[in-house]
Amino acid sequence: TFDEKYLQTEKEEYSLEELMNLRDYVVIQANALSAMVDRDEHQNIIYSGNMEETAIRSMQSLGEQYDQLAGYYPTPKPIATSDFLSQQHMKGYYFPFSMEANYNKVMDTMNKPATMCHELAHLKGFIYEDEANLIGFLACINSDDVAFQYSGYLSVLNYIDNDFYESINRNKEIYKSHVQIKSRVKKDNVFLTEETWQEVEKKAVIKTATVKKASNAFVDTTLVLNGIPDGSLSYTRVVGLMLDYYDCNCDIYENGTYLVKGQ
Repeated sequence: TFDEKYLQTEKEEYSLEELMNLRDYVVIQANALSAMVDRDEHQNIIYSGNMEETAIRSMQSLGEQYDQLAGYYPTPKPIATSDFLSQQHMKGYYFPFSMEANYNKVMDTMNKPATMCHELAHLKGFIYEDEANLIGFLACINSDDVAFQYSGYLSVLNYIDNDFYESINRNKEIYKSHVQIKSRVKKDNVFLTEETWQEVEKKAVIKTATVKKASNAFVDTTLVLNGIPDGSLSYTRVVGLMLDYYDCNCDIYENGTYLVKGQ
């Protein structure tokens, strides 16, 4: 696994303080980047570059640090039936038989960079979803593209914020004492906009609730059959991998940021 190969840490568990630090760091980064991305007159994020090429460059750049990620990548492809994919609440698929990384073309813009990198990670043999989540996150935050950086932090924000909230027993007073997620970040961190959902529902042949229920059962069964006993919950284990990553690569956490080893 990516964890065994590259994130060698002696820690078997982390403290609540370490989880809090990681959560606050991710929120600080997301808040800052939300003001740096290009937006239109309605404050919607716009992306004018070639996102697929940038995803490939970002993965290849990460491959300079992690050798199994180096080399050739095919161009990520938008899925023609993205409306139906949206009903399943799926952002992308990796098809091993055709070696294709596919993404949902109608989901909100900031989902796409991290999803492309996530699916491309599968192409390099990292099949576990939590590890693909981590690789997608790292590829994005280390990119020289601000939108990719923002997408990277948004891709893990809900996982880590939810874990933090549960770890403090949903104590709202403690939660509010920490760095708050800006309203603009919350608006950007959506799967589909309300307008897009309306379009999807108009075209739907089967009700979304029915499709999602069937999809959840299928995904869980598939993951379990492929050796991942906790099924879809494996996606959320990225928080533990992130703690491993920062423990391996950083000396201390100070003033809202991590100090990288050797710097």
